[in-house]
Amino acid sequence: MWYNQEKYNVSQIMIFSPSLHLFNNNKVEAEIIVEHIPESGGQNLFVCVPIIKSSDSTTASTLLSQVISRTASNAP
Repeated sequence: MWYNQEKYNVSQIMIFSPSLHLFNNNKVEAEIIVEHIPESGGQNLFVCVPIIKSSDSTTASTLLSQVISRTASNAP
């Protein structure tokens, strides 16, 4: 991934429920945090993605449900 003309590599992906951060001044059901490490040195970049509860069913929501379910069953 490139950001501000710097190349970053994903080092870890974390899922928290409920969210660690506030989105629109509220915690949400869950949050994905993706940590990136810069190739040329410097501070790490964190991308935080809120996950909200919805009754909509899409390909993305189905995939995310599978990721969370498999992670929960295989994580130490």
